[in-house]
Amino acid sequence: MMLLSILRRDLYPRAARCAVPVVVGLLAMAVPAAHGELIKIEIPEQIKSYLDERHYNPAEIDGLSLPPNTNDQRTYFIDGTNGNDEWNGLFPRHTHGDNGPYKTISKATGRYDNHKHGERVLIRGGYYREGFGLGNLTGTADEDHVTTFAPYGDGEVVLDLSDTKGLDEFTVFDGDVWMAKVNENWFAHPKSNVDWAVMDWNHRCCREAIGYNGTDNGKKSGRTAQLVDSSKDFAEYKKEHGKGRTDFIGATVWNITDGSWAKVTSVATTQKKNDTLNLTPLTGGQSNVFNPGDEYAVYQLDSDGKFANVKDTFYIKSVNGEPRTRHIIANSSDWDNSRVPIYLSGKNFYFYGLTIVGAPSIGVMTLGDEQSVVFEKCRFLFTGKHGTSQFGKNIKSVKWLKNFFYATVMMNWPRGNTWGGNGGWPNSVASARVENSEMSGNIVMNGGGEGMNNVALFRDNIIVDNYSMNVYLGDIPNIEGGFEISHNDVIFTGYREEDALDRFYLDGYYNGYQRNYVKMHPNGITIGLEKSGGTAPPGGFHIHHNNVIGCWNGINGYFEVPTAGYQNSIIEDNTVVLMTAQDRKWLLYFDSAGMQLRARKGADFNTVIRRNRVIGADNTDGRHHLVYIRGTDFDVLDVDHNIYSFPGHDSFRTDKGIKNFGQWQKLTGYDRNSVFTEDAGLVGQDWSDSSKIFRKHLQVREGADQEQGIGAGSK
Repeated sequence: MMLLSILRRDLYPRAARCAVPVVVGLLAMAVPAAHGELIKIEIPEQIKSYLDERHYNPAEIDGLSLPPNTNDQRTYFIDGTNGNDEWNGLFPRHTHGDNGPYKTISKATGRYDNHKHGERVLIRGGYYREGFGLGNLTGTADEDHVTTFAPYGDGEVVLDLSDTKGLDEFTVFDGDVWMAKVNENWFAHPKSNVDWAVMDWNHRCCREAIGYNGTDNGKKSGRTAQLVDSSKDFAEYKKEHGKGRTDFIGATVWNITDGSWAKVTSVATTQKKNDTLNLTPLTGGQSNVFNPGDEYAVYQLDSDGKFANVKDTFYIKSVNGEPRTRHIIANSSDWDNSRVPIYLSGKNFYFYGLTIVGAPSIGVMTLGDEQSVVFEKCRFLFTGKHGTSQFGKNIKSVKWLKNFFYATVMMNWPRGNTWGGNGGWPNSVASARVENSEMSGNIVMNGGGEGMNNVALFRDNIIVDNYSMNVYLGDIPNIEGGFEISHNDVIFTGYREEDALDRFYLDGYYNGYQRNYVKMHPNGITIGLEKSGGTAPPGGFHIHHNNVIGCWNGINGYFEVPTAGYQNSIIEDNTVVLMTAQDRKWLLYFDSAGMQLRARKGADFNTVIRRNRVIGADNTDGRHHLVYIRGTDFDVLDVDHNIYSFPGHDSFRTDKGIKNFGQWQKLTGYDRNSVFTEDAGLVGQDWSDSSKIFRKHLQVREGADQEQGIGAGSK
């Protein structure tokens, strides 16, 4: 029989597709001029085969430009290297007199510069360390007057919005540990409070050192100092990590009172919150001992990228040279969004082809009544919270088209740093609670919060390795025509120890480490309603033709409001591949499933689940199921014409226990015309290794589809 690939690009053909390069570039921080060196952010090998012409194309970044303006408004030019804010900004190059480009973007948006709605601001390639606001534009604000920001087309335009400029030059502190004092440009000057720092454009290097701050109450002298901690003690650290007595050997100890410092040579634990550190002689201060009442700090800067704050100084371990040569980004956490660097207040905006990097909180915030905004072919990298957010009454439309979101919500890196497993984290892209909203062709990777959130049309996106949820839809009112979630690739590539916050930081009151471990295995596509989201249950979801691969739950419902559930929705023609067995069974306090459904009268109704393919690989830990259904009012859902495969584990979980396929059919009345098979020809080759989740060609027997009437209309 003929074999048919079930990857979307073959099953649901559109226009002819072409391969694109998969290296993501970012202009080097040390090169402010145009045509700077591109810094590569690697897209994982497993993801490359999913890219085609529907998606953000990193190869375009260096040459993006727009056609001439079609309305009667002016075009202004910015040249960060050769421009001058005393010129009129109307010429891309200086000709004579004041005819030449501005130097700063702020000049084209300033409060007293009399700029109007509908103007276009074109920016020469280069590195710009500035933000701007748009609350003072004048003139007509309608659909024919869209204010636009875009590159010239001569190279990438990078807007660095970080606090890094608030750090003085780095000098060597000790070995490969570097130090820099904060200056008047630092938000919390004179206190150093770096909360996250990135080098080499690698979010995984963002790790605050384990340490203590306190006051010495000991009476020892010479080479021994008794330090008392007010929160956790070294014994508790050793117990959780099992590394014995040498955990803090080699740590740096600062005597803040007199400026001296030393290295820990051994640790002698006496009792909780009373631990003795044995030190080498202190250097650089007025004495070589701790005296009662001296302030101290202890930090273990033991691996590349570990950092610490001591009074007005930032310390970071950099084994590959001075941190600025490694393109360091440093920020303090902006909890209250008080330092949003790009703030758009008004009606109509278009952002095209810009790179937004290093915002302390939100990259771009829009706020305006009846506002329309489009983000196209931009990238939002290393932001403290959302890459973009939208607030305002009666928002008219919001669209994200072929953008790249990477390592957003850095306030939660490593995962759990700020919010642990207890909820409240932001999304890479904030909600758009409006009927005319669209996310198409975007790539969203490695967020410290949920990936993409709340939009009416969600199509052709690639969503990978975000925290808790890759796609989270809900907390929005029903809209005419419902919600479409289609042709997306939603992927979890696997747990990485280096992405996790050291469990030592996690608060035990909510079983923090276990919850955080679970949240690091994101759900795929989730619809839900939380208590904070209101009381009107969302419904009308059409979830179809998606690939959901390796996620905790492939298609999932999360409903904190009792009246919310699967309502007036269709879930069809999706391919769901389960995550594989975990090596830490005790941490899996929730079972995972290809589809997690609900069956409760009054909450779930008028929903059809059909023609889906659900494939399992490895259930040796006994916690993974093809379908997990909660509730016993089975007649509220219509579930049929699906294909299931899980070699050796036809596992379906219900409130009445785990069932095999025949028992599942008998108990629920579902899947009368569905198929369960262990035939390797149906599901492909060996799936026991999680890396093989990304094999390029899953195989399905066309005859099996036709025999069972499965897949009709899905070719």
